[in-house]
Amino acid sequence: MIKSGHLLIGEIVGFHGLRGEVKLRTGGVDSKAVELLSESDSDESNCLICLKTGKEIPAAIKSVRDHKGNLLLSFAEYPDRTAVEKLLGGQVFIEHTANIELAKDEWWESDLVGMQVFTEEGLLVGVIGSVIPGPSTTLEVIPDPKFVDMSRSEGKTILIPFVESLVPTVDIKAKKVQVVDLPGLLEPQ
Repeated sequence: MIKSGHLLIGEIVGFHGLRGEVKLRTGGVDSKAVELLSESDSDESNCLICLKTGKEIPAAIKSVRDHKGNLLLSFAEYPDRTAVEKLLGGQVFIEHTANIELAKDEWWESDLVGMQVFTEEGLLVGVIGSVIPGPSTTLEVIPDPKFVDMSRSEGKTILIPFVESLVPTVDIKAKKVQVVDLPGLLEPQ
């Protein structure tokens, strides 16, 4: 689930200690970006926790630290482990305008999803359905029926490594991404 105007920073997958820290499995989000939010002296809400039930809870991130490949977060409103246990499975979102500066070649996941993907020759490949985080971020593209034979590709997607040599142009304003058409790269899998 992607909340409009928000960036998913991770899912609460467990707890750490008795002081109300939650273990957050992230999708490759830089902990430095989240740490900026915890440096505020204010106890104002700076994130949104979406529970599995659909309930949305505003919260204030109090502290952030790396721990064995996950982030440990604590919230001002939840002082101990008993208080945070109801948050298990919840997804944590921050506003993507939350004082986080992006480099020239960085984009918000929520801005990429839904963008049209074209070849350098101008052929519509499809639409970005999701961004798969990891050591090598991948764009999952839902193919356009005119680009592929849907009788053989029903339910399949196109996976494109999100690197400059394969995705040379990202135009957020036009909502378009340009990809290189290498043999086999744009085949549904």
